[in-house]
Amino acid sequence: MRKKRILTGLLALAMLLNMQTGAAALNGPAEENNAMQQGITGETQPKDETNDTAAPEETPTTAPSEEGTELQPTEQEQNGAENDATEVIPESNQQESPEAEPQFTTQAAGPNLAIGSTASATNAESGNGAERAVDGERGTRWATDQNRVQESLTVTLQKPAVIERIELYFDDRANTGGPNVVNYTIEGQTETGETVTLFTRQGESQAVSQHETLTISAPEAVKTLTLSVQDILQNGTWANVGIQEMEIYGREQESTLPPVPVQPEERPDTNHMRQATRVTASSEEDGSMTADKIKDGSAQTRWSSNYTDNAKHWIKAVLEKPTKIQEIRVRFNNRTVVPMPSNVAAFDLVYTDEQNQEQTVRIPCTPVGADSYETLAIHQFETAIIAKDIKLTGFDTPNGSGQDGWKNVGIVEVELYSNHQKAPAPDLNQIIQKIKNSPDKTIDGDTFVLPEVPEGITIRLNGADLEQLVGGKLEGNGYPVVHPLETKTVNISYELSNGEDTIVTDDIPYTVTGQYASTAAPKPKVVPEIQEWHAENAGTLPIEQLTAVHYDDPALETVVDEFIGDYEDFTGIRLHKEMGAPDAGVISFSTAAPDALLGDEGYTMTILEDRVIVASQSSVGNMYAMQTLLQMYRLDNSGYPVGQMRDYPRFPVRGLLLDVARKPVSLEMMNQFARTMRYYKMNDFQTHLSDNYIFMEQYMQGNDDETKAMDAYDAFRLECGLTGPGGSPLCV
Repeated sequence: MRKKRILTGLLALAMLLNMQTGAAALNGPAEENNAMQQGITGETQPKDETNDTAAPEETPTTAPSEEGTELQPTEQEQNGAENDATEVIPESNQQESPEAEPQFTTQAAGPNLAIGSTASATNAESGNGAERAVDGERGTRWATDQNRVQESLTVTLQKPAVIERIELYFDDRANTGGPNVVNYTIEGQTETGETVTLFTRQGESQAVSQHETLTISAPEAVKTLTLSVQDILQNGTWANVGIQEMEIYGREQESTLPPVPVQPEERPDTNHMRQATRVTASSEEDGSMTADKIKDGSAQTRWSSNYTDNAKHWIKAVLEKPTKIQEIRVRFNNRTVVPMPSNVAAFDLVYTDEQNQEQTVRIPCTPVGADSYETLAIHQFETAIIAKDIKLTGFDTPNGSGQDGWKNVGIVEVELYSNHQKAPAPDLNQIIQKIKNSPDKTIDGDTFVLPEVPEGITIRLNGADLEQLVGGKLEGNGYPVVHPLETKTVNISYELSNGEDTIVTDDIPYTVTGQYASTAAPKPKVVPEIQEWHAENAGTLPIEQLTAVHYDDPALETVVDEFIGDYEDFTGIRLHKEMGAPDAGVISFSTAAPDALLGDEGYTMTILEDRVIVASQSSVGNMYAMQTLLQMYRLDNSGYPVGQMRDYPRFPVRGLLLDVARKPVSLEMMNQFARTMRYYKMNDFQTHLSDNYIFMEQYMQGNDDETKAMDAYDAFRLECGLTGPGGSPLCV
């Protein structure tokens, strides 16, 4: 044990002697030292493997003893770096020392002073701002626009510091042959405004290494550092400047200037977020959705996180100066997949106050449906806060944020105001989304009440696909409802307006409760399908029991006569007619409106065990009921099923187009077409009677004026009974 302690002591003594020798070597001849102080040169110094001062970064600054204490460098060694010249150590020249023992070095230890500083530049391309050169991430970069070369990057430290070492990581430009910066200068500025040259590289023709270490010997503390590029190599198609990271090491000093009281920024009606000096985030979805997008004032860009745990994501902004905040607005991404419009239920606002204490406020978002929230979150402080920076984190996204795999957080803009702002104009799309997401989609009353909308928004019913159930004229704050025989789904559309814009919604499905739960007999299969049907039992009305037709309005006589003729053609039974009320053995027709929404083409039919009762407010609706009876006979010629129906067309226009100009048909055939259309309850018959198309080459024979072709009147003529003088036919 005694030998071991003696050997340990000898080793420590040898190390101290070695350090002192290295420090002396650093001081060098007086004339050389003076020359370096007068003008700092940027020449790359070859590494002398016998010189302890060129030890690599990884060399520890102290050597641990066996007893657990540390050997401290001498005061001479600590101050040696101040007399040293600036030295550039390219990454390619930094070799491991062959010495086995730990070596002392004059390179600066301690934290990277660039972290937490603010950065600005004379030029920056979109998405690659100056703050990216001091964000501690070598995967990001500050870059200038194309063909912007002689530009500068300025870093303002949190405190004045004596700079001892700068690590520069230039953009490796992997696709264009490596770094392209050739000559550049780094200057510092003291608190009193004096400019100090920290490093200069001039007169070189080769580009810098991707990673360069600059050992600095400037005795004065500086508050800002400015890197200015003079020229580059044209080694690629994209001529610009790029720096991935600028790391700054040295000794911070307290300011020698008297403290200047900082008045908080509190300009009213100003979004202070726009002046944030640095914005960083825990992650970014891709290179176009970067953190700085939350302060660019554009509704077309956004920051988006990656797809890990949303509760752990954060985005932080350093404000230009302490700022009074009375209101914060966070605009989340308006998603196009569920849950939408936003998937964020709540989040934390974390800020640093004037006493450098971190404070947290939980901010909820307004729900618009199950796990869906409004995109705009507004929080107003009862008492304004003073913040030096803000951070949004702790995002609550229920159910993993999305069913389709889009499970991240997206923020379009963050706005900070020193006073309460006027409530934003309601977003029509978000109101519509809230209506769509509303769980209350069942109509069980006699009035359909319009959804509630914010003040300043008007809403009206644009229409329903089944206006015979929901529609009519507005009565108070709602529309009449007629409940179907059994529950049906109705698609409803709204029109919303905020005075400037008007939006018509897509169809939104609602359930209208029925009068009965189920039917005892199936619906008769006619064309088009009967809209509503209900049967209490499976009974039948025999055909032979029906012997007459009654009607209560003279306007029905014509269609009644046609029905009697058709009924005889179908069944062989001749019904007699008379005006009168429903009775046993009678098919009765009435123009008494069954309800307010059936319209002219709708009708009700009740089939009892001894009679049929039809009602519609017009002869058209009664006529369509007659076609239903004829088709039902085709299904079962023994009788009609007992039950009740409420029938109406789904579409207002149901038509057929017949071209009789190119393919002439007889008038009898056209009448038969019309009769068949009535049988299937079609209501629009169009005929193409004539056509004036003539082949151009035939019409133009002997005529050089092509416009004459437009004078052609007709090319086909119709069959007709018109005759001329002497009885000659005018139409063939």
